Amino acid sequence: MMTTRGWGSLCGLLWLVSAGGCRFGPPNAEDYGPTSGAEDSSGSMGPVPSESTPSGEPTDGSPGSGGAGSSGSAGSSGSAGSSGTAGSSGTAGSSGDGTVCGDGIVEGDEECDDGGESATCDADCTEATCGDGTYNASYGEQCDDGGESMTCNADCTVSACGDGIVNAAAGEDCDVTAETARCDSDCTAVLCGDGTLNLTAGEQCDDGGESMTCDADCTPAMCGDTTPNMAAGEDCDDGGESATCDADCTSAMCGDATLNATAGEDCDDGGESATCDVDCTLPVCGDGTYNASFGEECDDGGPTMACDGDCTLASCGDGLVNMAAGEACDDGGESAACNVNCTLSMCGDGITNMTAGESCDDMGDSALCDADCTPAMCGDATPNMAAAEQCDDGGESATCDGDCTLSMCGDGTTNGTAGEQCDDMGESAACDGDCTLAQCGDGVINGTAGEQCDDGIQTAACDGDCTPAMCGDLYVNGEAGETCDDGNMDPTDGCDNCVADIPPSCQFVNGYNWCYNPAACGEACNDVCAALGLTPVADTVGWFNAQNDQAECDALAAAFGMPGTSMNSYTYACLEDGTGLHTVNPLEGNLLCSTYAPCPTNHLTTMDNQGIACGDANSRRSICPCE
Repeated sequence: MMTTRGWGSLCGLLWLVSAGGCRFGPPNAEDYGPTSGAEDSSGSMGPVPSESTPSGEPTDGSPGSGGAGSSGSAGSSGSAGSSGTAGSSGTAGSSGDGTVCGDGIVEGDEECDDGGESATCDADCTEATCGDGTYNASYGEQCDDGGESMTCNADCTVSACGDGIVNAAAGEDCDVTAETARCDSDCTAVLCGDGTLNLTAGEQCDDGGESMTCDADCTPAMCGDTTPNMAAGEDCDDGGESATCDADCTSAMCGDATLNATAGEDCDDGGESATCDVDCTLPVCGDGTYNASFGEECDDGGPTMACDGDCTLASCGDGLVNMAAGEACDDGGESAACNVNCTLSMCGDGITNMTAGESCDDMGDSALCDADCTPAMCGDATPNMAAAEQCDDGGESATCDGDCTLSMCGDGTTNGTAGEQCDDMGESAACDGDCTLAQCGDGVINGTAGEQCDDGIQTAACDGDCTPAMCGDLYVNGEAGETCDDGNMDPTDGCDNCVADIPPSCQFVNGYNWCYNPAACGEACNDVCAALGLTPVADTVGWFNAQNDQAECDALAAAFGMPGTSMNSYTYACLEDGTGLHTVNPLEGNLLCSTYAPCPTNHLTTMDNQGIACGDANSRRSICPCE
């Protein structure tokens, strides 16, 4: 390192060569040419040497002996090199006078030059000093931020809590290796509420303020410690029961289920109970505090219009006469002497009292009630004009309908006593205009029911279905001389002009040609009719209805000269004769007729004793409607 005395000797030698002056000390930053305004990292302006021309002259015309070399710009740390300081790599550039930092030769403005960083010299050729802002590991530095920083202490060691060095820039208030009464383990000043537990300072807990387990004074939260702690659920803490605070550190309040005699409570069940009123006094009927749990329905502090003296509601029907409530009587409900509304019972008072024998009470005669308090009812044998009765014979009579109107055919009310079978207020499909049931054959023509004629029976002019008799209408009318009616006039189809060409074994009865096959026994109807060149009638319902009552069966037996009949729900016999030899008489025994509706369909293909020949004593013949 060049001393002041060295600089003086050098200056004396140079004086002989140059008439210029000489300074007696190392060069200063201001000895360099004008700066360009560059700032170091601390914000101060550092020297920025001017760029030299190829001839070594500065571009601004100032002397070039102190200017920085072409590579001597400031480094990233912002501090300028005294003679062309190092860039971001820390390597010094050459000065304008040819000085090179790091060449191991001290020259120019260099304080030292050990050919790089050493224990005494920084890489920028300045003396190694802690706090110069140049990190020098060889000098023993762990860091060097040019003074105290968040990461580096003033002695160039890395900042860490517990290193014994207080570093305010790193946020330390103090620095000890272990907590003390004045310093927390995190190097902050001891303060109750800082969130750092310091037992040495007398803290029992520290949650950074009041918490569920720690009071604000850093003592454990405990009800009764006289320190209210809202976070621990305390409303108050008076160190025990007081007029405003319960022993459990909740605010003294009637209804909180905590008895507080100091606050004047006799009891506290958390609300009304059988042993405690809602105001925390003992329940007593007449205390003016209603307590349903105690069995009170009311409590007005004594009898009133709404409440009895026994704390039950004043109510008509409770069996207690309460004059203040306007009761004239109270028998615990309706009685012969007392109405349900606790007024004295009297017919005509407008209150129906069944116990007193009243069915109704409209305060006199009305449309619904008689004056004797019985209901106005058609059929009670008491005409009531207010109830719109025209008559009342105690029920239907020849002159009075059951609805208490005068009986008249056509009034819409069927009156059997007056001889009516129906009454549709005139002719209808179901009822004739004379109030008899509409029925073909009743002798009354009912056009609404579709009748075109009705002679009471089938006549030559009127078919049995109440349509005019006409050959070709498909209805065989024997009274009109028809023995068949196939709806056409073809003389070759077995029915010519409504006269059937039928074999001798056929008889026209009940509107059908009934036939048997004289040449065979044991045949069902399909075979019987086919043997005669005919077919069974297609209308099996008509077939069934032509033989299913006794009169029809008798007519058929008479037509075939049979001695009697047998009516039953036969499966196939509609019709059949009895069993026997058929070699002498064509038909044997009684005629069998069926009341079983499916019988005609069954008899088309099946019969009793089917297939048994006529010479067998068990043989039968079918008698079938053929056309």
